[in-house]
Amino acid sequence: PHVNALVGKADGLFIWIHTVVELLKSTEIGKEPLIQDIIGGAASEDVDAQMSRTYLTVLRSATRGSPKVQAVVRIVLSLLLATSETDPLALPISGLYAFLPILCQVGYKLSLAEFSALIMKLRPILKFIAISDDEVTLFEPSDFDILSIAPQKLFIRAYHSSFLDFMRRKGQPPD
Repeated sequence: PHVNALVGKADGLFIWIHTVVELLKSTEIGKEPLIQDIIGGAASEDVDAQMSRTYLTVLRSATRGSPKVQAVVRIVLSLLLATSETDPLALPISGLYAFLPILCQVGYKLSLAEFSALIMKLRPILKFIAISDDEVTLFEPSDFDILSIAPQKLFIRAYHSSFLDFMRRKGQPPD
């Protein structure tokens, strides 16, 4: 019953509907309130406001209000933003994993599995790329387990440049 409302809300904006669909696919509990929140946005929102609202919804869904998770997400997204300025290809997952000991030292103890699960919660806004000697493979977030690929061969990047623009406008990755 919500399909028509979502299609109408998308108003032809592919990146919006893609992000919403990925968010709904990654949400295990509480889809109905999430859909109501998404559909309930102001009808007169311009494209930037609509995308900003959607990106905030994705980030809130990933962090679930936990200050610990918010801090880790800020670090991940800051690294993503910083590397996008110098390397438009992607951020290596191995580079993110290198921050785990630092996070542990400042009180954010996360196992590799927990950290990987957090990265996967951000999948509505990320693209996953595996690079081997002879091929480049783009993964759909639900197609693989992040831990099943060697970290030095797996990269992430923003799914769309509008997310990087959103972070630049905010000045830092939002909570």
